[in-house]
Amino acid sequence: MTAYARNAGCSDYLDVDPHDIDVSDLDPAAMRTWTADQWVRACRSEFMAWLERARGGPAPLEGPGAPLCFVFNRDAARAAAEAGYDPTADPKTIRTDDLEPRAIWSWTEDQLARAWQSGLLGRLPRRVWEDLAAVHAAREAAR
Repeated sequence: MTAYARNAGCSDYLDVDPHDIDVSDLDPAAMRTWTADQWVRACRSEFMAWLERARGGPAPLEGPGAPLCFVFNRDAARAAAEAGYDPTADPKTIRTDDLEPRAIWSWTEDQLARAWQSGLLGRLPRRVWEDLAAVHAAREAAR
């Protein structure tokens, strides 16, 4: 990937934490038109690996919801690891009554961790992610 980036004249992102790599513009449906920089970011952020693992599940694999779903899953997994959540715990015992997907941008680290631990993020249908992406795009356009 480093050689590819250098040959293409873009950053190789080796000095960037994978969690900090922007993936918001990486619509998998448009892969054929991605720039070299987009491909490097997709690989270095682990977005491509996530897409492969997500095949056959409820996660959106194309459209603006895909990178948003990835980012929230990535952040929630990190929050769960930092909180010391036990991966062997029964997900049904994790409190989720306060986890409203429409309010996902205001979730605390604990809420993100519980969403990950309970499997809630993995159960949200594609439509939810597409709706959240539309709200996010409108907020960004208003800035």
